Amino acid sequence: METGLKNRVAIVAASSQGLGRATAEAFAAESCRVAMCARNKEALQRRLPGRHVRPQ
Repeated sequence: METGLKNRVAIVAASSQGLGRATAEAFAAESCRVAMCARNKEALQRRLPGRHVRPQ
């Protein structure tokens, strides 16, 4: 099913665990570019090995 989300950008807060992580993964599965936000940089790095995590 085509959702129309391919190549769109999604910003997901609280994405290092739980519902936020599941939401980020669902957007990524639809070929979205996903900006994940969390209070803990290390938690995001553990979830995204090999990906660039930039503190803001």
